[in-house]
Amino acid sequence: MKKIFYILSFLFFLIPFAFLWLKSFDNIHLWLLSHDFFSLLLDGPFLFWFLIIFPLSLSFLLFWIGNKIKD
Repeated sequence: MKKIFYILSFLFFLIPFAFLWLKSFDNIHLWLLSHDFFSLLLDGPFLFWFLIIFPLSLSFLLFWIGNKIKD
């Protein structure tokens, strides 16, 4: 059970880096910007809060829960 929380924690930790990596490619960035929803996510305040802060805080929360579980 502990390993599941550690794996989820690691995956949520990678989400911000994956989105920032995708944003670095111009053609993918332009394709995403052609859609209104992705345009808000990538260029608005949503990028900071929902794609960086939320996954990182969820990652640390899952890691903390994983540490609290006794084998």
